[in-house]
Amino acid sequence: MNVAGAPRDLHGGRRPDAGVITGGQVPWRWCAPSSAAELLAQLEHATPEHLLVVTEDDDILATAIRCGVHGVLAEVPTPLDEAALARMLRADEPYVAPERAAQVWAVACALARAPHPTYALSAREREVLDLVARGRSNRSIAATLFLSENTVRNHLARIYRTLGVSSRAEARALLRQAPGEQATADAPDPADSDGAAPPLTHYS
Repeated sequence: MNVAGAPRDLHGGRRPDAGVITGGQVPWRWCAPSSAAELLAQLEHATPEHLLVVTEDDDILATAIRCGVHGVLAEVPTPLDEAALARMLRADEPYVAPERAAQVWAVACALARAPHPTYALSAREREVLDLVARGRSNRSIAATLFLSENTVRNHLARIYRTLGVSSRAEARALLRQAPGEQATADAPDPADSDGAAPPLTHYS
């Protein structure tokens, strides 16, 4: 199985890297991201509690665990697999493929011993990130913190390097992983009339 790139079938053809499992009270989604950043980007538009991740990569698995995905699969599911998964998922219990159980345990233990990446940010960088999580634009962040927009862009550049992200969506998704941050990262600030800023890659 090739989960660190495009999934392929036994004949070498491209297999889907995402799908939907039906048969329960709510549809379940599965995805086979090629990187932790790709998983973060997908989680900006998905509910972790109803997402299953196909991976054998420790970095992707660590991100999946931090974000609280519902399960980990060993390979891209076939239609028959999806039917069996739907029956198990009706119990609403997290699912880990037996082939991944030892790896999930090892990664979870490592995460328990390691601080969240946001802990490495300075107090000012954390203020900037909190406002990004609320959907603030660079102009609005600058006005709120009494900084120039150029200074905000410099802070963002350092934040992205520290967190290993490249977009506002990824930054928000990563912030949601930090203990006690779910409400802040999910709630846009109604006081901000500037709207969301352009992609974080451009720091603007």
